[in-house]
Amino acid sequence: MHFISKLFSKTFSKMTIDTRLPNLFSEIMPFGGKLDEDNSWVKFSKLIPWKKLTTLHDSYFVSKRLRTVKDGRLMLGLILGKFRTGLSDRGILDFFYENPYFQYFCGLDQFASKGMKLVAHNSLLSKRRKQLGAAYFQKFEEEILEILKEHKLVKGKKCLLDATVFCSNISYPNDVKLLNKVRSWSCDKILQLKKTLNLPFIRTYKRIAKKVYLNFAKKKKKSKKLIRSSRKKMLQFTKRNIAQLENILKQVQEKISSKNFELSYEIDLKAIYQEIKQKLITAKEIYAQQSQMHKANNNSIEDRIVNFEQPWIRPIVRGKEGRSVEFGAKAHISSSDGFALIDKVEHRAFSEKLELKDSIKQHQTRFNRKPKELLIDDAYSSHDNKAFLRENNIEHSLKFTGKQTDKKKIYHKRKMRKERSKIEGVIGNLKKDYSMKIVTLKIKEGAEIQARIASSLFNINRAVRMI
Repeated sequence: MHFISKLFSKTFSKMTIDTRLPNLFSEIMPFGGKLDEDNSWVKFSKLIPWKKLTTLHDSYFVSKRLRTVKDGRLMLGLILGKFRTGLSDRGILDFFYENPYFQYFCGLDQFASKGMKLVAHNSLLSKRRKQLGAAYFQKFEEEILEILKEHKLVKGKKCLLDATVFCSNISYPNDVKLLNKVRSWSCDKILQLKKTLNLPFIRTYKRIAKKVYLNFAKKKKKSKKLIRSSRKKMLQFTKRNIAQLENILKQVQEKISSKNFELSYEIDLKAIYQEIKQKLITAKEIYAQQSQMHKANNNSIEDRIVNFEQPWIRPIVRGKEGRSVEFGAKAHISSSDGFALIDKVEHRAFSEKLELKDSIKQHQTRFNRKPKELLIDDAYSSHDNKAFLRENNIEHSLKFTGKQTDKKKIYHKRKMRKERSKIEGVIGNLKKDYSMKIVTLKIKEGAEIQARIASSLFNINRAVRMI
């Protein structure tokens, strides 16, 4: 025990950049403005490679613009703080103005109050996440892993694998509701363009369609006959509105190409035109899918769109108790020495069997070695995978093929299968404590960005606790 405590004390001395904190926030802090070194935000800040990450952050911008761009450490600190606390973009900024320790985490050396100059607007956080993308946060995850490896907190001898679904923040989809959203959007855009171009009266049957949808939505028990008749009516309204919108867009294109248009008006109209045209592709795809299902009288179709605002989300059948279908991104997660690593995040269902070899390759890239033991469940079981593991001398927790009489091997296999369940706790912590229960980011890469931030924060927190 003495040896272990001595080892961790050495590790801690290596990991901290400067154990003596500067005298900060003297105007509000007692005893000369000294911060408490045991505060979690202070400990977190010491484990994050700020210089590398801010340099990488600045590389996303033209060097001439860097003077006007918000500081990289400030923006990264706010993004990390949002997912560590589970607050919204607006909520994390309120927390920032209230907490001097969080301000220190974000790189400030003087206390910033809300009455002073605005540090950042909440809308800037979503823009910055979108601009950096999943590649940046993958690099962030890799840098955290390098720190853990450097201080021998993770060795990679064992590898645990499992898959889970990170559900998106959408309402439970149904066909009539989805068609009504498309219809409602097309009506709003028709009205917007009508006002902009001073077009004559266009009949959209908006009120009648709304009444049809409300009559359907208010019914507690929806019979098959009601669902089918309501879907048929909504398909007719949606088809009509999409055709009307397409005709108006042709007129808009003609006006934009004409030389008699004012420049400022043309720029606004171009932006509106491009936005509607892009969204109309999704609207037409939804109509085509729903029309095909209605004609075939079934409820399944390949590559089915279930949300109009986030058309990349797909239904993923998991067969879990109480939740047979989940809507979000499927993630493949590996774990070594209790730390979490994201192997893959995709908005489509995939087979875990096909991901095993790729995960082993990623493990080898991370640790410069293949794992000695691979702890997995029977979802990964296949002749091809067992042959691959046998060729690479990797012990696994999959069931024996054929009869086994060696009691030591049987006992060791049972022990490995029990140990595999540790990854369930890792996934549970990511969902419960690190905002992965619901994916709140609405961009296409949102699930991967959120997952990689969550795994990095989980790893830092675990490292702090171990030290």
